[in-house]
Amino acid sequence: MESLDCILQRRSVRKYKDEQLPREMIEKIIDYTKYAPSWANTKVVRYMCVVDKELKSKLANCSDPANAHYIEQAPALFVLTAVKGRCGTDRRGGIYYHTPKEWLMFDAGIAAQTLCLVAYDLGVSTLIMGVFDGDRYVDLLDIPEDQELVAIISAGYADEKPVAPKRKETSEILQIL
Repeated sequence: MESLDCILQRRSVRKYKDEQLPREMIEKIIDYTKYAPSWANTKVVRYMCVVDKELKSKLANCSDPANAHYIEQAPALFVLTAVKGRCGTDRRGGIYYHTPKEWLMFDAGIAAQTLCLVAYDLGVSTLIMGVFDGDRYVDLLDIPEDQELVAIISAGYADEKPVAPKRKETSEILQIL
């Protein structure tokens, strides 16, 4: 698939078929996602993929009620974390532009979008969710202290075909100086 086709056609999917993602597919998604750019090539983003139904149910219980159903019924839930204190700094610890936390989130956002586009290209649909009890997720997933939880993304084979939402006109969002 061409990259522009992928960008234009990918949609957030909230209903998945009751079909597990094979381990090979999960690994392939991350094999390609790891090519997402990052600050000074630090590659701070780490990935977990939750497929265990009991664990997904526990995670759903500490998520926004609107997202709980999507988490439980999704065949897989990607959890993205990022190593703290590396982005936005030099190798000696000096801080460059903004703060390391801002760059960590920037790199995590790139990784999340890359994961969604890679998955779509491979026939897997996704939904990025941002409302969850981070502290409880950290405990349930035993996320190391040197990592920050940054995103959760449900994934599976789509059982719906959402239409594209209306976009703003380019003239509303672009300023050429």
